[in-house]
Amino acid sequence: MTFSQKIIFVIPWYGKDATGGAEIQCKTLAEHLRDSGLDVEVYTTCSKQFQGEWKDDLKPGKYLENKIPVHRFRLDKRNKSLFDSINHKIISLQKISIQEEKDFFKNNINSKDLLNAIKKDSTSLFIFIPYLYGTTFFGYQIHPDRSVLIPCIHDEGYAKMNLVKEMLSKVRAISFNSLPEKQFASSLTKISQNKILGEGIDFIKKETSLQNFKEKYNLDKFILCAGRKDNQKNTSLLIDYFCTYLKKNNSDLKLVLTGKGTVDIPSQFSKNILDVFLTREELNNAYSSALFLCLPSINESFSRVIMESWTNKTPVLVNGKCSVTKHFCLESNGGLYFENYLEFEACLNYFLNNPNVSQNLGQNGFDYVKNNYDWKHIVQSYIEFFNELQK
Repeated sequence: MTFSQKIIFVIPWYGKDATGGAEIQCKTLAEHLRDSGLDVEVYTTCSKQFQGEWKDDLKPGKYLENKIPVHRFRLDKRNKSLFDSINHKIISLQKISIQEEKDFFKNNINSKDLLNAIKKDSTSLFIFIPYLYGTTFFGYQIHPDRSVLIPCIHDEGYAKMNLVKEMLSKVRAISFNSLPEKQFASSLTKISQNKILGEGIDFIKKETSLQNFKEKYNLDKFILCAGRKDNQKNTSLLIDYFCTYLKKNNSDLKLVLTGKGTVDIPSQFSKNILDVFLTREELNNAYSSALFLCLPSINESFSRVIMESWTNKTPVLVNGKCSVTKHFCLESNGGLYFENYLEFEACLNYFLNNPNVSQNLGQNGFDYVKNNYDWKHIVQSYIEFFNELQK
């Protein structure tokens, strides 16, 4: 089965510098759909990445990036102070007015040139990702009957806005990454036609040099935390729990942090907590040799790092307050979860004292990813979904 309609992904940031979860999902999905023979293009802005100032880092125009036509459009000017003020209210879970919701999106990341390009297109299917940016909010309204949303939504202040609820009910269709994500969206409003499709995960055939990796960073037993390091990802909570564990257990265990962002590490534990940049090969070695991967975040609609850990047959420990990652652990039997320090400590000791069980959990995770998220399955599911929309 194939699909003949052109597909245009619309996303604020796209390319090698855009390393957030939604950006990686967009790029990998676009490339695999293209490899399957579909006609795929990308509309994005001239801003390189979410982190830092939103500005025109790149020149506008049409580029060919990994065989995909990528159209980059200039950013609109915005009232940053107004946006920041409203944004602070939202993340603080303060109630905001409809006018403030409109001002939030108006002064978000936007491009009139990008919207004009959408207006001129009378045939393509548009895929907007993720939900909370101006390119998605204003873009879907132009051709709602040809707009598919990959929201990457989770329980946060942004999701509670009335304009977001309206979006979830007015787009042509929605592709969710997980069952808990769909359940959360459904609790907000009556949602459009939808399907849980998930993300594709690569199984990389690699030559590992685990001993060299461990020697380079002076590692024996260690926990890995991969991904963006900031308060939204609960990195500081993990550091706090880990330091408490070291104090109570007189352990030489180490914690390896890798990913964008910065975090404060207590000086007395600087030998036990490593904040390092890892190459792709080193990251794969880290996955393979870690005691387990820990993801303390509660704000996830999927989790690529969990899936990557499982492709290396390494179990995971997740925050039980995150419905999505807890769901993955329960469904796969590939890891454990915690909701407080005592549970964190108990899980950590369980991994340490039960290596055979840990190995089985890692194998369970591997089988789960292989059966549900390999690219052949994901691409075919998307093509079937697109064809359903034409009926």
